[in-house]
Amino acid sequence: MAPNWVVDVVSCFEKCKSQIDTGTAPHKTSDEVLEILRPELEQIGFKVETGKRQSEKLHRPVLFGELGIPRVKYEIDAYQSSNGIVLEMEAGRSILGNAIFRDVIQMSLMVDATNAVIAMPLVYRYASSGKTMTNHAYNDGTPPANPHESMQSDSRKEHLLSRSAATTGMIKPGD
Repeated sequence: MAPNWVVDVVSCFEKCKSQIDTGTAPHKTSDEVLEILRPELEQIGFKVETGKRQSEKLHRPVLFGELGIPRVKYEIDAYQSSNGIVLEMEAGRSILGNAIFRDVIQMSLMVDATNAVIAMPLVYRYASSGKTMTNHAYNDGTPPANPHESMQSDSRKEHLLSRSAATTGMIKPGD
């Protein structure tokens, strides 16, 4: 059975499903989805980024310098201190632009980040050379059900993702 914090986070996505389901709802940016989820996430103890100004962003320390002052810190979308959960909301670039790999590495380096959630769209539509393209980010980024499949794959990305997904909670809104 999933830990309670996983059930709580999935419940937040389920409550907002009609507004954020990329299979049926109009396209939204990751910031727009985060804003929709904000009340639900805050209700379960998350602190959520409030905007793009420096004072509105959330930072987690990675390295400390003199006098214990954070020297390196990463920006994150949401953090729940009671369970050490870092949450990152991604859009189409989650797989296409390799953002998910950056997120996994950064999350693993953050102080007091013991659990991680990377939320990504089920479907991402974008224009390329005048054509509408579709990327199934969640399916493309989900590790195979059989871990041995990743070892047989020719794709380095799939292998790295299947290894890193063991420490990253993947939330699929809509299931």
